[in-house]
Amino acid sequence: MKKILALLIIAFAFSCKKGKEEEQNKIVYNESQVLGRWVYESIKLNGVNTPYVHKCKTKDAFYFRNRPGRDHQYDENLYNANCTATSGSTIWRLEGENLVLRGPKDSYYKILRLNETNFDVSITVDFDGDGKLDIVEIYAVKGACEKSDPNCEY
Repeated sequence: MKKILALLIIAFAFSCKKGKEEEQNKIVYNESQVLGRWVYESIKLNGVNTPYVHKCKTKDAFYFRNRPGRDHQYDENLYNANCTATSGSTIWRLEGENLVLRGPKDSYYKILRLNETNFDVSITVDFDGDGKLDIVEIYAVKGACEKSDPNCEY
């Protein structure tokens, strides 16, 4: 009986140690890393990488803000061939390794890389509307802001 109890204690100790190691290795991002203007660079759909084609001189971009009046606001501007913008806006938050965009059903993007110049995410979603889930990776680079761009007020 004492041997069984000793084995259970040892097993419990190792399981606690493993949990702590996994917790220490978990990547956590800061909100300040996300803030700013990000320009689409390429998209990988089910393993096939494609450069992002900007249809206008003004490049398609998305913005993260967090300031009074714009608390955790996400905006996206997409331009068509006539350079007319289509815009969308929602609220964002970080959860560990995920970026979450609020909607009727929140969208969870796994952050693949986030540094001063690159922001890469992955999401599994029916991208092409064929009823099958697709793995979509979005690659973006930090974009410069012009003073006339109201979206650049972080």
